[in-house]
Amino acid sequence: MPPRELPIHPKYVVAGNFTRDFIVTASHQPCLDIMGGSAPFAAAGCALWDGPVGILARVGEDYPADWLASLSKWRMDTRGVKMLPHSLDVRRFYGYTRDDTYQINSPARFFAEMDYPLPVALMNYNPPSVEIADDLRSRGQSSPMIGDAPPDYHDAIAAHLCQLDFISHSVLQTMLRTGQIKTITLELGPRYMLPMHWNSMRNVLAGLSCASVDESAARAFFRGRTNDLREITAGLAAFGCEHVVVHQQDGQKLLYQQSTGRFWQAPVYRIPRINHHSSRHAFGGGFLAGYLLTYDPTRALAHGMVSELLAADSLHPGDIFSSLPGLTEARLQVLSDKIMPI
Repeated sequence: MPPRELPIHPKYVVAGNFTRDFIVTASHQPCLDIMGGSAPFAAAGCALWDGPVGILARVGEDYPADWLASLSKWRMDTRGVKMLPHSLDVRRFYGYTRDDTYQINSPARFFAEMDYPLPVALMNYNPPSVEIADDLRSRGQSSPMIGDAPPDYHDAIAAHLCQLDFISHSVLQTMLRTGQIKTITLELGPRYMLPMHWNSMRNVLAGLSCASVDESAARAFFRGRTNDLREITAGLAAFGCEHVVVHQQDGQKLLYQQSTGRFWQAPVYRIPRINHHSSRHAFGGGFLAGYLLTYDPTRALAHGMVSELLAADSLHPGDIFSSLPGLTEARLQVLSDKIMPI
């Protein structure tokens, strides 16, 4: 799809983060210091279908401004990206051993095993901790705040919140709903999906049009309550969310609609992947656009899956728009036909 002109006001808002990615693909191709993060890939997954999309995020003063400006070619508005008056370490390393398996630790060892020199930019690199549980009160340094949004972002009609900390997920929803935004989707964060936070989860889930979550995080949250995946999915919806999508460990997707009690299953659609770590973010944006365009949760699921598949084959968010003419629509039809009630 060719880049399109950016109208004045965003129809959608996506909140997330930006990173500087250092990737070694499964074919041992180094792709060093390129734009990454949940925000640009989720926004691209949405803009593939509809737009424009306003992005809410925070970056340090050392984040390349030209990277942000380049997104306007694809109907992504970065006026909501606040540049802080200090640097932020947003480096991320992904060393792939297979298409769907990668390492985030010890880039020095990974490069040495391939007999490549360690990039200077990765010296003294420490990966972000994923083990520390969210205490529900702490905000991430790069988490956006509603005050960062230009006034016209409040005239958007829908929003997607990428994985963020608990307080950002709950506060951003409340503030976004003070404007015209009534449809909000969200990707649940594994750091707060813990049984100890059971009584607080309604603050995040109530009123959502859809929440998506990895199967492992969903099972961790329901540990000691049930092991049945359908019960887990319906249990998340019972906190006040109309739809829940579970990204299953085997690659399938489980969709539940609370108002009807219906389940659907989407099968695995296998393609070679060079960017497994960012593709899930694109799913969230694609689902939101598909839902606004059709108000059919199964069609929304198909839209999200196509965005995810295209992102999986893209190292830059703009590459999502480079598929062959007709391929995007063909994949949408194929996937829509494969989503079955269960």
